[in-house]
Amino acid sequence: MTGLRSLLFLIFLIFPIEWTLAQQEAEIDWVYEIELLGTELAEKHPDLFFKVDSSAFFRDLKQIARSTEGLSTFAISVRLQQLIARMGDAHTMINYHFNVDPDYILPVKFYWYQEGICILKAPIEYEQILGKRLVAINESPVEEVIDSLATLIVDDNRSLLKNQVPRMITWTQLLEYFGFANHEGLELVVADQKGLKEKVFISLPQADGEVVAVKPDSIPFGFRDQKVFFREHY
Repeated sequence: MTGLRSLLFLIFLIFPIEWTLAQQEAEIDWVYEIELLGTELAEKHPDLFFKVDSSAFFRDLKQIARSTEGLSTFAISVRLQQLIARMGDAHTMINYHFNVDPDYILPVKFYWYQEGICILKAPIEYEQILGKRLVAINESPVEEVIDSLATLIVDDNRSLLKNQVPRMITWTQLLEYFGFANHEGLELVVADQKGLKEKVFISLPQADGEVVAVKPDSIPFGFRDQKVFFREHY
């Protein structure tokens, strides 16, 4: 039971927090694990089917269970999160990001402004992209990328989408899952304030090196350090 339980995070604490992925992927009985997930959710969630009826949920869950052959734990967990997100409860989710390979995280920090998703931090060899707006990834318009990533987020909160998508864009595995990237790297199309575009290819994995950043004043105070939950400011 270790496989799915280690991926599942519920605000209602259905499973103990300390479970880990002790089993190898080849040893996980995904049909059993996914069926167990459905049973436990239906029994212990106070109102799982307030938006999607139970027949549709179990139908889609069974389809995922039948199509796990050849898929990684990451890909399976992403598929499950897409289903969980459709249920409409932002406090119930699959922790698929625990399986993100840190070697294939794009070493770029994005922030979503009114004008679009802009680059605030990058390796020094890509300094020319700082402050520019992301237009496309590997020739796919950024709007298309956002639409795909949005399937992993409950759609009732626009601010949650704008908060999470900039970080999700840096997870190459996730972009590869949706067909926007591969493990070799990413070609970013960026534009400056005048609309002039340029293409930059960032190879992966990136060795640790010097990173440069811009710090615009327009970042809301609450988002300036997203690793800190409480702070004092006078």
